[in-house]
Amino acid sequence: MINEIRSHLHLKLSLAITGGAVIVAAIASYIFYQSSYNNELDSYRQATGQLILTISNTAAISVYLDNDDMVSEVADSLLGNDIINQVIISNQDKVFYSSATQLNPSEDENWIEYPIASPFSEDTKIGSIFYQLNDSLIQRHARQVGFRNAATLMGHTLLITVMVMVLVYASLTIHLRRIAQKLHKINPGLSKERLPKPTGHQDDELGQLVNDINSLLDSADNVIRSKEELIEKLEKAAEEIKTLRGIIPICSNCKKIRDDAGIWNQIENYVTQHSEAEFSHSLCPDCVKKLYPDFALAKKSA
Repeated sequence: MINEIRSHLHLKLSLAITGGAVIVAAIASYIFYQSSYNNELDSYRQATGQLILTISNTAAISVYLDNDDMVSEVADSLLGNDIINQVIISNQDKVFYSSATQLNPSEDENWIEYPIASPFSEDTKIGSIFYQLNDSLIQRHARQVGFRNAATLMGHTLLITVMVMVLVYASLTIHLRRIAQKLHKINPGLSKERLPKPTGHQDDELGQLVNDINSLLDSADNVIRSKEELIEKLEKAAEEIKTLRGIIPICSNCKKIRDDAGIWNQIENYVTQHSEAEFSHSLCPDCVKKLYPDFALAKKSA
């Protein structure tokens, strides 16, 4: 599987895009979760604000009258809503109702305070409703929203990855494969065939690549041709060069030379046959005196 991916450009590119998409999706999931959590938190706070506003008059009367039963009914109506987890209703003197063990909610930032105004004067505070939102419910909803958003993003990314893979294969990989197949059939120095430019890629990088390959093939042809011409010249020169090597058997008296066939040849004939040297015949002064003494004497007198 790994070797299959390594040997295909479009698969490697798709794998890289998919890996990047997974990282992006993971980061996006976290961002979506945080955003969804904050949005849900704001939404629940608005909803609880509206809920408390509807029971604010009843809460004000019950606290003003110091009626524990009425306060309990107000608290129960709040706790009957899933978005509220804990409720404490109190005034400066006592705690009328508490569903939590914590009695100082004002010191905890997770608690939200809603002031209870006097039924007769809105500017006079006679107590407070402290409530705590259902954080587990908010987180669950935030996770659901974040997961849906991340899944949507991942689906879109995978779709884009498939499209990129198909486009890369159709516009690049298939042309590179055809170029490679045709290039394998070309034998530099023996074949004059050259690579054609892919359709639609005459002027882009792929077309330039084909031009460069054809230029390299031309250069290879020239080098091979020059090498063959040089070898031919060297072989021809080697055929024309004749040298005398080794020990040559020569007669001590007549100076004839014996060849490989055992035949005795005149020295000039032997040298002419086994070298590029040629002889011109003449007489040295000593031979002139020996063979033509009168001519030598006349020449000396003159």
